[in-house]
Amino acid sequence: DEADDDRRKALTEKYKLITSTKDLSSFASGHGADAGVYSWLWGKITHFVADRGMQVQVDTGAASSSSSTAHVLTTTIKRFKDQTDFYESLNLFIMFATAIGLCSAVALTEFLEFTVFDTIRMRGYPWQFAHELFVVMLRRIEDSGGTLTFKNCINDSHLNTVMDEAMESGKQHYKDVAFFRTSTGKVQPK
Repeated sequence: DEADDDRRKALTEKYKLITSTKDLSSFASGHGADAGVYSWLWGKITHFVADRGMQVQVDTGAASSSSSTAHVLTTTIKRFKDQTDFYESLNLFIMFATAIGLCSAVALTEFLEFTVFDTIRMRGYPWQFAHELFVVMLRRIEDSGGTLTFKNCINDSHLNTVMDEAMESGKQHYKDVAFFRTSTGKVQPK
C-alpha cells in the first residue's frame, strides 16, 4: 500500500530477503551468519517488540550492497522483563514463520505448547526459563542439519540436556530473577 515508489521498492527488497531465508543453507552461506533462520527471525522479532515497532529502518540501497546486507542479516536476541512482551513475540514468530513458509502453524504451535506452555503450566518453571528453553530448542533444530524439525525435535531431544542448557542460559541472561540464582542453603544450628 506504500505510495512512494522508492519506499515500495525498498520494502519489496526486504520482503524478498526475508522470504529467501526459507533455504537455510543459502541464507547462512557467504553472510557470516552463525545462527540459523529461526534464531535470526526470533532476534528480529524480539527487537521489534522491545522497540515497540517504532524504530523500523528501511535500507534504500544507497549504502554498499555488502554492508547493507550484513546489517540486515545480523541480530541478537533480546531478553524481556515483561512476560507480555515474550508472548507477543511468540505470536509474531508464529505469524512470520508460517507466512513466509518456514513451517506449518500446526507443527509450530504444537512445538510451542510443549516447549513454552507445558514448561510453565505443568513443570512449574517461570516464563524466563521457558524463553531460554525455546531458544535452545530453536538452535538444536538449526544445528541438526535438517534432521530435527518442529515436529520431531521434542521426541528426539533429551529433556534433561536441553533443560540444563536452558538453565545455564537463564543464569547468564536473567541474573536478577531469583529462580536462576544459586541458593546459599539453610544455615544449620550447631
